[in-house]
Amino acid sequence: MRTWLLVSAVAAVTTLAAVPVALSDPSNDGRDDATLLKGTAQLVSGTTRDAHAEDGETSACGDSDGSVWYRFDARRTQRIVAKLAAGGDLDAVLDVDLRERSQQTPLTCDAGDRNGRAAVAFTAQRGQSYLIRVAQRSGSVSGDFRLRVAAAPAARLPGAPLPDGGISGSLDRVGRTLQVWSTPMQQGRRYRIRLLHDGPGCLRASVYRAGRGPSDGDALARIGCDGYGLFTPRPGQGTRFSIFVFAAGGVRGQQRYHLQAAPAGRDDSAPGRLVANYGRVRGRLDGSGVDDVDLFRFDVTRRSALFLGLRTPDRRAALDLVLLDPFGNVVRCACDGTGNARLVKGLRPGRYFVAARARGGASAPYTLLRASRTITKTSLRVDGGGQALLTPGQSATITVRTQPVVDGPVTVTFEQFDPLSGWQYVRRVQAAAHAGVATVPFTPSSQGRWRATAAFRGTRGTAPSAAPGFVRMLVAAPLHD
Repeated sequence: MRTWLLVSAVAAVTTLAAVPVALSDPSNDGRDDATLLKGTAQLVSGTTRDAHAEDGETSACGDSDGSVWYRFDARRTQRIVAKLAAGGDLDAVLDVDLRERSQQTPLTCDAGDRNGRAAVAFTAQRGQSYLIRVAQRSGSVSGDFRLRVAAAPAARLPGAPLPDGGISGSLDRVGRTLQVWSTPMQQGRRYRIRLLHDGPGCLRASVYRAGRGPSDGDALARIGCDGYGLFTPRPGQGTRFSIFVFAAGGVRGQQRYHLQAAPAGRDDSAPGRLVANYGRVRGRLDGSGVDDVDLFRFDVTRRSALFLGLRTPDRRAALDLVLLDPFGNVVRCACDGTGNARLVKGLRPGRYFVAARARGGASAPYTLLRASRTITKTSLRVDGGGQALLTPGQSATITVRTQPVVDGPVTVTFEQFDPLSGWQYVRRVQAAAHAGVATVPFTPSSQGRWRATAAFRGTRGTAPSAAPGFVRMLVAAPLHD
């Protein structure tokens, strides 16, 4: 009897298993049936299996075939982070919309990465309702997922103390988008602030009065993508300050950084260290810390040709050499980051600045060389004019002048014209200019057409220059048969 009952039961179960079972749509398949998330720390499991897309569903992060919905009602204003982990081969899109009665306003979205993960963050305003959509991307298989919704950690002001040697931290684009540190600073004293980040994207920092932040007004100072800046506290701003570090948007993964603040030295800010003409200055840059830039100055009293050189024994170190005018405008930049840098530029009289800058965290000693040579202009005349008519055996006087009035070596070159081959070199005469003038007597050796040109060869303090064109001499006797 028991055997018969057992066999009958097994047969009945087998018969039921063979009957197709109709699967129902997810309970939150439509936006009007969105699952309510209570509180700000929710971890829910869901699926896109048998989910459908309603009319009018769109996303800036990709088309979808089916979606499920969740609703979050904000009880207070705070930043909310939603993270999605898709299972199997599900490719998903995560969207957040502001819900106002029957209308929706898209706020943010993200498409899953190669690991099936997506994340978004938004500021939820007290009393507002938000819809969170998990959608199956067009062409993707359906699958299960896990969705975590939680409040982002709030920054505690004025921030943890910033050590003298700096601090390392980590941010991301959604969960921890900022960190804040505090440090004491004296009124009227200049401070260097260095934010080092070697990953993709642009991390930024801002300085506020202690206990204040972006919602309290403009920052006292901002550190841009180059990661370096100066800040000098003004009267009434207090003696302690908060430094906010902001993550780069659109960059997945951890964004690691190093932040340091320290008083500026005499080679870190204006007026900078003076570099004498033909001077050599030795220093060291540490791009891994706050000593990222050194500043120098020099004067130009005459229109000059400038040479600047930055040499380092470490050829792998990426160092830049930047020339600036008195107003901080970049005149020229040797910024290829190849280690040794060289810069040549003609300058008008004035005061100029030079910055030696480490790139990409480079650290290396260096030697800065500066040489300025006065730009000269050379002209020449023959017997006081541009040409002379001579008789055979007659001498001419070549006069070479330099501006400004300088002393130095001069070279005069003479040529004679050959009707078959053109101008031919004859001789070169070396002379010396005194008070800006050099004279060279010349007696052509034969009849014919002659010409001369001249050049000032320069000195340690003056640049060479060549006279434009030639002076010409015609040596001829009276015509006769």
